[in-house]
Amino acid sequence: NILEIGSKQPMAALSLVYGLDSVYSYTFQELNQLNFSAFGQQQLIVLNQVAEVSSALADALSNYLQQGGLLLFIPPMQLSASLNSWLAKEGIVLNQLQNNLQVLDKPELKHPILAKVFAKFPQMPNMPSVKQWFSYQLNVPQKVILSLGNGTPWLSEIKKGAGSLYLFGSNLNTSTTDFTRNALFVPIMLNMPLLA
Repeated sequence: NILEIGSKQPMAALSLVYGLDSVYSYTFQELNQLNFSAFGQQQLIVLNQVAEVSSALADALSNYLQQGGLLLFIPPMQLSASLNSWLAKEGIVLNQLQNNLQVLDKPELKHPILAKVFAKFPQMPNMPSVKQWFSYQLNVPQKVILSLGNGTPWLSEIKKGAGSLYLFGSNLNTSTTDFTRNALFVPIMLNMPLLA
């Protein structure tokens, strides 16, 4: 089960990817209609561009992670005090939004998300680019999966209790990045819930 939480509408790329295979049961819920008691039934929760994180949602997400859940955080372009507060409790600080084009560097192929995807990674791969992104500081150990060309982590895994929090450095809108159109997107998204 995969649950996407957002404030407006589901991300088309996510619903398409998880609709490819009957192994995945994908649902979308708006932020104001959440059923926290259903979190424990999810293999993956995607917190997609949620600007405000209530204390009830923060507690539910923390409990979900501690009990072995997988959470994917995709940041909004505007950060709120409640979002920054929740991130700080998780050991994450998002820095000021950067507006300069970066091409992603070669992925960390030893990470379990990508370990069985490529027999050999291409010498001259077509890597996605990112126009706007946050650098982030973590007060907890991380495993970097994807980095920007300047070395800044863009997708990281952070162990939280028995679970993992995956953190993107930007939203995945097509106006921000072409990642959802790149060959890396599908295997990363399909393999992530399998690590639960």
